[in-house]
Amino acid sequence: MPTFSLKSENLFMWDLWLTVFNSRIHLFYLVMDRKKGASIGIGHAISDDLAHFEELPLVAEPDSSNPFDCGEIYTGGAWSENGMLYCYYTMRDVSDKPGYGFER
Repeated sequence: MPTFSLKSENLFMWDLWLTVFNSRIHLFYLVMDRKKGASIGIGHAISDDLAHFEELPLVAEPDSSNPFDCGEIYTGGAWSENGMLYCYYTMRDVSDKPGYGFER
């Protein structure tokens, strides 16, 4: 049985979302800085076989200039439809006001 891993020495990675787009598997995941203990964004990697991954830049990061997108990324999902790849996520700030984001 093959073993596989996508890991980082500097980041915690969890809450995975998978979808297939253009015949490739897209893996999205929440990312937290190990030293700061704070959510820093949504990671993205692609694979053809779920054993080998190519890491891509973060899909989304908190934006302090946007009151609905300035907190901690909480969870989300991804899907493909009509030739487009979509990712949605939820945010929360220290006062627990709900927020949301959408990347296309």
